[in-house]
Amino acid sequence: MGYERSGKSRQNRITVDQLISEKCNKIFSDLRIAGWLDSDVREFFSAISLLPPPMPLDELATALGWSISQVMSAASDLAPMLEIVPTHGAIFRDEPTETYVRDTYSNDTASQQAIAQRLHDAQVSSQYAAEALPGFLVAIKDGARAYALADSTRFPTLIQSDFGRRRLTLARLNAAFKLAVKDGDLDHALGITMRLAQVVAANSRGDEFIRKSPALAATLGDRDAYRRLFSDRSGWRGARDARLTIAHAFSNEMEEAEIHCGRAIDWINWNARKERDELELPHERTGPAHDDFASILFLKIVQKDFKPVDGNLHQWGRGLAIPVARQAVKLARQYECATGLSVLSELAAFAASSKSKSFVLKATLLSSKTALTSKERKLLARSVAEAKLKAEKLVTLSDDAGRDFVSAAFAALVHDGPSSAKKLLDADAQVRPTAYDYGERYGPSRAWIPFLQTCVAAWSKKRAVAIHDLLPQGVKITAAARALKKREEVKSFLAALPAVRRKGQKKAKSGTKPEGRFDSRECKEIAVGIETVLKIIEPIQASMCARVADKGVSAFLGNWASFVSKTVTRGFEEPEKMLAKTVGLGFARLLLQHAPAISDSDAVAVIDVISRPRFLLSEKAYVLSLLAAKGHLHSRAGAFAQSMVDEILQRRSDRSAWRRLRFFGRSIAGNERSRSAPILSQRIGGTG
Repeated sequence: MGYERSGKSRQNRITVDQLISEKCNKIFSDLRIAGWLDSDVREFFSAISLLPPPMPLDELATALGWSISQVMSAASDLAPMLEIVPTHGAIFRDEPTETYVRDTYSNDTASQQAIAQRLHDAQVSSQYAAEALPGFLVAIKDGARAYALADSTRFPTLIQSDFGRRRLTLARLNAAFKLAVKDGDLDHALGITMRLAQVVAANSRGDEFIRKSPALAATLGDRDAYRRLFSDRSGWRGARDARLTIAHAFSNEMEEAEIHCGRAIDWINWNARKERDELELPHERTGPAHDDFASILFLKIVQKDFKPVDGNLHQWGRGLAIPVARQAVKLARQYECATGLSVLSELAAFAASSKSKSFVLKATLLSSKTALTSKERKLLARSVAEAKLKAEKLVTLSDDAGRDFVSAAFAALVHDGPSSAKKLLDADAQVRPTAYDYGERYGPSRAWIPFLQTCVAAWSKKRAVAIHDLLPQGVKITAAARALKKREEVKSFLAALPAVRRKGQKKAKSGTKPEGRFDSRECKEIAVGIETVLKIIEPIQASMCARVADKGVSAFLGNWASFVSKTVTRGFEEPEKMLAKTVGLGFARLLLQHAPAISDSDAVAVIDVISRPRFLLSEKAYVLSLLAAKGHLHSRAGAFAQSMVDEILQRRSDRSAWRRLRFFGRSIAGNERSRSAPILSQRIGGTG
């Protein structure tokens, strides 16, 4: 029992529905007095009750077939019921009124069909009509129109992006699927399900791309991409704020970026304090990734607040600091290209000063693919030589993390000298290529970082790389190893090495021949591989040992071209060819980035080599970015970019043609009366 505020009995109470009914009846009677026809009233209220709010008045006029002045007059007459939002349109003032109007007027079949036809006719010119029609057809349960709409290829002229068309197609297919299920039409439901899966898969790939590249999504300025980025809540709890920090910064909305940055920091700290479930496996744990940390440092770099960047990188372990610093600097460089503002030069000046304590920040900037000048990199290299290396156990870093220190050592050697290069090499575990690296036949090879480290270590001692420097990891460098000069000597030396005894293995009996560490094939591959590497780097050996301006780029590229095949005949490469490609490409990238001068003929030479088979599109794109960074090579870079686009289109066309040919062959193979079926099926890869 409740407290009765009035003396009225329950029988005399007036319900909300009765109040709304009386209010609406009064409005409708006033409309009739004003000259409205009953058919106009039913059609108008059918439209505003079924179309998605808010309804722009011009779009409402299109759906009703009225003039805009007539719709505006009607909206003003319905002011007690409707609210007009200037920038959006008409909406009901309250939900009970909307429910009453929908229940009372939305079931008029004649009005429904008239509105549906007008929306269908206005699809090309009106984006609102195209987006509202699928939901409207579901509301009026018009399956026939929905099935036809699902097959339609008519889109509003304002929708130019593939995503916008896919989004509208998805809405149409969803509407048709709902009605097919309600009607029990399983044939339509099954066909629409397959098409839905294709559209959703395409959208998910786009979402993943935008999720990984929020900077690009913001730079392109596409409203669909920005809206998808804003609504994406995938990943751990702070991932969305980290992505929006980057997007708002690239859109020059610094206040919003600061808000989301603060939220991302709070989520990261919350995750660090959270207790871990002992039964939870490491790969099942959710938490901040490197990109999330990098988004915070990136905003601080853009705001030129360098102390938190330096302090955090100095405090973190290298396993976290190196990839985060690399990604933050990469984002800062993209920001410079997108906005025309300069931020990395000031960061480099700070990192080269005594205020900076982070060894990782200095090394990352030194090796980064940015617009830093040779003078700025020289100052960074000297600050590295004077910096105190943070005490940390020297272990073999991953190729991805170790790449920065070794590449920075090469940059220091070019821009400054051996002392800073040696300091950077001391920050990483010293490794040599493995025997497996010399025998690798399938790419991409992992031998590049050990080879680069070996070469820079020798050059920083002002001597050329020798055979013993390239002997496999684990082979002891003795006087006999240092005396090696020829391929046959290397093979004999390796063949004579005894196998390493495993733990618990007994010593061989006297008189028995000990098992060799390498078999004859491995000895040959290692000897040939060492010879190949030495031949490739021969043009730059002298210039790298001496501090001269000319680094021998032209001679190196001409020499490397002779080792790279112009044709492809099988799915694997000989080990020495793989090494030639890997080592040559690695040094070509570094020389394009750090050599004092790259001529037009050098650009032509490297494009000729990189355009040959066996090079991946990602490798070509990396070289393209290096060429595009040099103002006098823009025309060459543009022509190279166009050739890459043509290659991508050709590959896509070839894959499509292959699928059609394979389907055709399978169809023929299924026909037992066709004599050509076995032959054609065999040529295109089997009958399936």
